[in-house]
Amino acid sequence: MPEKATKQYSGNGDSSLPKPTIKPLAYPKWVFEDAPVGMCLIGMDFRFVRVNHALCRILGYSGPQLLSTDSRAITHAEDLEMTAAHSRQLLTGDGKSFHFEKRYVHKDGHFVWSAIASSLLRSHDGTPLYFIEYIQDITDRKQAQVSLIDSETRFRRLFEAARDGILLLDADTGVITDVNPFLEEILGCSRGDFQQQKLWDIGLFEDVEMCKRTFEKLQKDKYVRYENLPLRHKSGKRIEVEFVSNVYEVNGKKVIQCNVRDITERKLAANALRESEERFRLTFDQAAVGIAHVSPNGQLLRVNQKFCDIVGYSREELLAGKFQDITYAADL
Repeated sequence: MPEKATKQYSGNGDSSLPKPTIKPLAYPKWVFEDAPVGMCLIGMDFRFVRVNHALCRILGYSGPQLLSTDSRAITHAEDLEMTAAHSRQLLTGDGKSFHFEKRYVHKDGHFVWSAIASSLLRSHDGTPLYFIEYIQDITDRKQAQVSLIDSETRFRRLFEAARDGILLLDADTGVITDVNPFLEEILGCSRGDFQQQKLWDIGLFEDVEMCKRTFEKLQKDKYVRYENLPLRHKSGKRIEVEFVSNVYEVNGKKVIQCNVRDITERKLAANALRESEERFRLTFDQAAVGIAHVSPNGQLLRVNQKFCDIVGYSREELLAGKFQDITYAADL
C-alpha cells in the first residue's frame, strides 16, 4: 500500500540499530492506522519509530512530535522502572508479551492512565528490532475506581464511628453481612456473633415472627420504622431501641441497612418523669389542705378538691375565673 494512502507516522530511529527485515510501513492501513486503540513501534533506544492517530489523540501530540520523542520522557517517573523491567524481560526472552498499566504524560501535562500490551518484534536471526505496544486510555476507569475507593473510605469511617448501631443485610436472604462497633456495644455481641446469621436467628428479638414479618415488609415497601422495639442484650437484659430500616442498591445488588438507636435511658427517664408526675398529682389531689396554682395575673391554673370544698365552687368554675374573683375586695 502506498505510504501516502496510509497517513501514518514513522521515523528511522537510531541508524546504528540493525536494519529491520520488516519495514515499519509494511502493515496494512486497517491493521495499524485505523486501529481503535493507540499503537506504536518503539526502537531499542526507546524512541518512537511509528505511531498511529489513536495514540496521537490519546497523548495530545502530533505524529512528528512523538517521533522526535523518547518514550521514557513522557512516562510518569514512578512507572519508569516497571516499564524498563518489562522491556528487559522481553529482551531476555522471559516472556513473549506483557500486559500492564502505566501513566503517560499528556502534552498539556496531565497523566493518562493506559493499559499496555507490549511484545517484541525480532528479525529472522532473533535480533530485537522494535517493541510493539497497544495502548488503551483507561483514565476514566481509573478515576472512577479512585472515586469509588474514596466513597467507600468515607462510608467506612462513618460506619465505624457512628453512634447509632448499623446492621447490613442481604436483601434477598436476610443474612447479616456487616455490623458496626456501636451495635456490638449496644447488644453486647461480637462481630462474629452476627456474620452469616439471619436477622431472626441471632436471638436478640423478643418476637421472632414479628422480625420475619418485618423483613417481608421491608422487601415489599423498602422502608420500616419502629419507635419502640424491644431487643435482648446478650446478657439477657431487655433494651428499648428505635429501629429504622431501608433498602437500597449497591452495584446492582439490594442491601438492607438497619439503624438501631438505644433509647433505653430515654425511656427510663420518661417513665421516671411520668411516675414523678403521678406522685405529685396524687399528693396534690389528696392533700388535707386546699392548694391552688395561680398565674402572675391571677388566673387559676390548678386546684385540688380540698380547695373546691373550702370555697364552695366546682373545679370547672374556679379554672374559668381568676383568684381575684373569689377574694374579698377589701383583701385584694
